[in-house]
Amino acid sequence: MEQQITLETLHQRMDSLQELLMNVLDLLSKEKKKQLKEKEEKDDMMSMPPISNYDAASLLHMSTRQLQRVRRKYKLIWEERGREVYYHLTPIIKAIRAFNLHWNQSVLEKLMSNYKKLPEIR
Repeated sequence: MEQQITLETLHQRMDSLQELLMNVLDLLSKEKKKQLKEKEEKDDMMSMPPISNYDAASLLHMSTRQLQRVRRKYKLIWEERGREVYYHLTPIIKAIRAFNLHWNQSVLEKLMSNYKKLPEIR
């Protein structure tokens, strides 16, 4: 079977290829934006020193043991330095926003006095 190539079929194929190319470019631009956003968040998180286990627990109105139980659920990032555990503040604030957690304003003000650049809680 021979298939004749006409101007109409060429035009249709060209249009479909252009659509495909535009979709690929959109996906690539979205992926690049996502990577840039993740990099900015990581830079923001690493620019602030982590807070102590006690400060994180008192900010969230819970005990240190409760905080240890829920840290994976709330996707908190922590570091162990010897026997001490320190939490990054940015994921805690994201968890407060995402899960509508109770938090202590006075502890946040104390942390703000210690650190100059902290994200806001709305």
